[in-house]
Amino acid sequence: YISDERLETLPKTSSGFPTGQVTKANLVNYQLDNNLTATFTHSFWQDFESRLVLGGNLNSRNYRQNLTVGQDLIAPQPFVLTNTTTRTPNDFRSLVRGESYFGQYQQEFWRQLYLTATLRNDGFSTFGVSNRRHWFPAASLAWNFTNYTTLGGLLSQGRVRAAYGQTGTEP
Repeated sequence: YISDERLETLPKTSSGFPTGQVTKANLVNYQLDNNLTATFTHSFWQDFESRLVLGGNLNSRNYRQNLTVGQDLIAPQPFVLTNTTTRTPNDFRSLVRGESYFGQYQQEFWRQLYLTATLRNDGFSTFGVSNRRHWFPAASLAWNFTNYTTLGGLLSQGRVRAAYGQTGTEP
């Protein structure tokens, strides 16, 4: 939670506003974020370990701005909105909600070969009305080659990985 109340003033001698300006603003921003994950592991045989991770995220971001700009100071002081001849209000509110679910399966073979598959589904209130949810798949394959060679003692741990994944950006 963030709350920012501010008063910005420019006196009559200001080069940007020679008649003076007073800005009064109240900015409020808060975010609620909830995460839940569960991990399951199982060894079907020796050196064949499986892991499944399931989870979700709920997020809500609320932003509110109440701003009034007063121009043309009547007197040099006090710096208050009632001491201006022209007042322009500006109110803005934004609420963005997100809902995401994901699953990841990882299979380990002989403590050297790793296969991972991931699927994520995101939904945001900022996505278009006709398509509020999107799928994002990913997969990777890794081989721990230092089980066979350390390249003459040059490496203690080495892994080759190939991966594919789709990502997105919240609009």
